Amino acid sequence: MSEGDQQIKQAIEWLEADSARKKRALFREEVETVAAALELTIPQQTELYEALLDKQIYDDDCEELEGDISSDSLGDAIPNVEELNLHGKVNSSLRKLLEHKVLSAQEEQILGQKIDLGKDAFSDGSNALEKKIYNEASQAREGFITCNLRLVWKYAVYYSEISTIDAEDLFQEGILGLVKAVEKFDYKRNLKFSTYAVWWIRQSITRSIINNGATIRLPVYVHNNVSQLKKAKKLLLADNPLEKPSYERLADELNWNLDKTIFISQISALETSSLSDFEEWQLDSISSLSLKDYNQSILEHKSELSWVQSVVDQLDPRTKDVIYRRFDLHDRGLEETLEMIGQDYDITRERIRQIEAKGLEKLRKKFIDIGINADNFYDRFDR
Repeated sequence: MSEGDQQIKQAIEWLEADSARKKRALFREEVETVAAALELTIPQQTELYEALLDKQIYDDDCEELEGDISSDSLGDAIPNVEELNLHGKVNSSLRKLLEHKVLSAQEEQILGQKIDLGKDAFSDGSNALEKKIYNEASQAREGFITCNLRLVWKYAVYYSEISTIDAEDLFQEGILGLVKAVEKFDYKRNLKFSTYAVWWIRQSITRSIINNGATIRLPVYVHNNVSQLKKAKKLLLADNPLEKPSYERLADELNWNLDKTIFISQISALETSSLSDFEEWQLDSISSLSLKDYNQSILEHKSELSWVQSVVDQLDPRTKDVIYRRFDLHDRGLEETLEMIGQDYDITRERIRQIEAKGLEKLRKKFIDIGINADNFYDRFDR
C-alpha cells in the first residue's frame, strides 16, 4: 500500500470513528479538518469523499456547522478584491467595509484550511470537487482581506498624520500588504493573523511613503527629542562600545519615562530608514502627535513584540533564554550583557556569544520561511 493510500485509509478510520461517536453524518468542515491535518492532495480528497459517501457517513446536503464561516455565509459580505484595491481615493463604501467583524481564532483556522486546500486546485479543474475547493479558497482569501480592513485603515490613518500622504492613499498601499500577508500566512503555526499581517501592512505603507518622496511632518519638540535621543545613544556607546544602549539606560540618561523613550526611538528609526529619500523635515508643521498617536505607537511595539516572541519560543530553552535576555524580549527595558547571562549558566561570555549567533541564524531562517523580509529581521535583531 502506497503512502497516499495509507493516508486515505487513516482519514477514513478517523472519520468513521468520529461519525460513530457523534451518531450522525459528518459535516464538510469536519472532513476538511482531517484532510488538512493529513495534507491530502486534491485527488486524494476526491477519493476520500467518494469513500465516505459509499459508507454513508458523509452527505453533500449536510448543513454547515453553526457558527463556522462557509462560502455561502461569506457570500454577499465579501466584495471582489479588485473592488477594494482601487487607485486614488477610496470609494464611498469604505465605512461599510470597515464594519466587518474581526475573525475569531477558530474562523481564521477554518479560512486558513480552505486556502491551504485550494493551493493545488484550479478554477478549470478536472472535477467538480476541485472547482469547489478552488472557489472556496478564493472566498476564504477575500474573507481574510475584508475582515482585516480596519487594521489597514488604522495604520493608514496613523502614518498619514506624520506624512504628507492622505490616509485614503495609504489605505490602498496597506491593502497590498494585507494581500501579501494572506498569501504568506500559515494557519498551522497557530499565530494570530492580525499580528502577522501588521508586518506586511506597515512595510507596504512605509515603502510607499519613501518611494513617493513624501515629507515627514513632526512638531519641533518631537524633532528635538529625537536629537536628544541620538546624543544620549552616542554618549552611552562611547562609555561602553560593545553594548547597544537599552531603553532603560536611555530613559535614565534622558530622565524620561520608558514609554516616551520607546516612542521617540521608533520615530528615530523611521527617520534613519527613510531620511536619505526625503527632501526635508517640515518642522514648522502645525500638526502634532496626539496622545492617540503616542498610545498607538506603544501598542504597535507590543504587537510586534508578541509576534517575535512566538517565533523565538520555537527555539530550544537555553537559546530562547539567551535571545530573550540579550534583546529584551521580556520587554523590561534591559538588554543583558554576555557576561551577566554567562554567570547564570556558569559558562564563558564567548560561549554565550556562540549560542546567540547560532540562535539568530536559526531565527533568520524561520523569518524567511514564514515570509518575513530579511531586512525586517535585521531591524529587530541588529546590534
